This record gives sequence, structure tokens and C-alpha cells, in this order.
Amino acid sequence: MDIELMTPRTEVIYEELNRSKDTHILYTSLVYRDFLKKILLRAEEQYLLAFDRGSLAGALPAFSFEGKYGTVINSLPFYGSNGGIVTAPGIENASTVKKELIEAFNELAVEKKAVATTIISNPLEPEQEFYETYSGYTLMDERIGQITYLPSITDTSQDIGDALMGLFHSKTRNMVRKSQKSEFVVAHSEDESVLKTLYTLHTENLQSIGGRSKPWPVFSAMRDTFRYNDEYRIYFVEYDGQIIATLLLFYYNKTVEYFTPAIHVDFRSKQPMSLLIFEAMYDACKAGFKYWNWGGTWLTQEGVYHFKKHWGSLDHVYKYYCKVNDNTLKKRSQQDLLENYDFFYLLPF
Repeated sequence: MDIELMTPRTEVIYEELNRSKDTHILYTSLVYRDFLKKILLRAEEQYLLAFDRGSLAGALPAFSFEGKYGTVINSLPFYGSNGGIVTAPGIENASTVKKELIEAFNELAVEKKAVATTIISNPLEPEQEFYETYSGYTLMDERIGQITYLPSITDTSQDIGDALMGLFHSKTRNMVRKSQKSEFVVAHSEDESVLKTLYTLHTENLQSIGGRSKPWPVFSAMRDTFRYNDEYRIYFVEYDGQIIATLLLFYYNKTVEYFTPAIHVDFRSKQPMSLLIFEAMYDACKAGFKYWNWGGTWLTQEGVYHFKKHWGSLDHVYKYYCKVNDNTLKKRSQQDLLENYDFFYLLPF
């Protein structure tokens, strides 16, 4: 078994590995790596590859960042992007491959004198027993991953809309039907004006609840990195000539990532987001996607959790495995760490 850092020479086979299973998702992909490089300007990629007799058997993608109190390593950074170990399908020695990669990750932390490391597992491959046994974590955090398994439409006479409605809670079905009766126009577009409307509504929504919105450079980096239609779409609802709701989705492998919803506060009662999600799910089914990933939900976010649950989602708990090597970090304020390690996760607050 040989472990080495990914180079331009090995990028192609890494991407082939990442697409080799339906359960491998966007965040460990090369295109997402390229996106992170545009917004994590002082961070360094540390993509560990495990070769077994010359063949790529597994990988562990990560970024390191040297901040005010020392170096931190995340797999992966940026709003809790899922990282962790990616393995090839059908390999006989998967356990050995995973152990070697974890050991290499910990050796990298020693080499970089990392004050803290975090591995965020994939909700579709949580590997809880493995990480708890071998990661050497000292602190743990968790999220409820919520995923809707999209219906597979193999019979052309089967109605996609009916199949989707069958997944939803009665309240959600009613909201969709209510929105369908409104004079809404649903579309998607890569036009910059639509992207700016998404950004504006997103910022207003997060500010209204005291949340942390994504800054404009994140959206411009997304536009410059991902291919429209193939890798992302911005859906929107227009009413009386005004965009009143937007939804940014990413597409990778067999999964749709529900990334950034935003809505004009004056139109919430008309349920434009319900129509937007339904139409986007409909299109995703037609395109053959299997999973609709709603992203992680905090254990305290009961309202958000039930909203996603009513869209037919199933729970996939995933965890943050944190190893704090400098206990003085625990004495730092939350604001201090956020300001000095923007987009990186150090420890649970």
C-alpha cells in the first residue's frame, strides 16, 4: 500500500474513483475542490491517495489552513462540507485501505503541527464504527443528514408528479397544490441578474434570523467553477414580473444537493418555494437522479427538520470527528475562532 498526495497527474483517476459509487457525493469531487480553492485563498489542498499494487483503492480529501493559533486540517472545510474516506467498489481489503488513509491523515497532522483536525463523514456512507474506532477523535459533533430517495421512473406511463406526491406528507402535498393554483412562473437561468437576486434574498433571509449568510465571492466563484445545467441550476419563481423565490441546486453523480434556498418575505404565505422544490424534483427524476440531499440539520432545528421530513426525507446521521491537539483552543471564544479560521471547523461550540 502506497499513500501519496494527489498531483495533476493523478487527478483523472481520483475523479474516476469518486464517481465509482452512487453514494459518492459532490463534496469530494474535483470540481468542488476547484471551487474551494477559489474561496479558501490561503488554504492548501491535501488529497491523500491510497494505491494498492498500483491501482487507486481509496482517498481522503482535505484542506489545511495556517491561522492565528496554528494549522488546522478539515476533511472538508466550508459550511461543514462532507469529506472522509472514499473507497473503490468491490475491493477485498477495504478495511486496510481505510486504516492506512486514517494513519496518513494523522501523520499529516503531526507533520503540519496541526492544532486541530476534523473529518466530516458522508451521510450516505457514515462509517460510524470505523471512524469511532480509528480516527483518534477527542471531540464529536453531529448533524442529521436528510435525504429523499427520488422515485425511479422506469415505466413511461407512470406519472412522475404522482410518484413524488406519494412520498410527501399531506401538508406538503397541500402546499404544492396551493402554489400550483397561483399565477407563478417557474424557470431556471444562469443569468447574472438571477444569481444576484438569489444572493440578495439569501442575505436578507439570513440577516432576519441572525444567521451567517454566504458572501458574494462564494456565488461568483460558484458561477466561475461549475457548468450550468450539467453541474448546477438556479431555479426561480416569478410573480407579476418579480422574482420572489430562488433555489440553487448542485448536481453530481446520482445526487442533487439542495444548497441555497431564498424567498421574498412578503410572499411566504403563497408557498412559492413549495412549487419551486416540486418542479426541481420533477426535473431531477426525469434526469435519473437517485438522491435529493437536503444537507445537514442541527439537532436543535426542529422546524427545519420537520420541513425536510415532510418532503419524504429519511434520516442519515453523520458526524464530525474532531481531534484537538492544543487544548488552549477550547478557551478561545467562538467569535475569535470564526474570525481567524473562516470556513474551517475546529471544535464544537
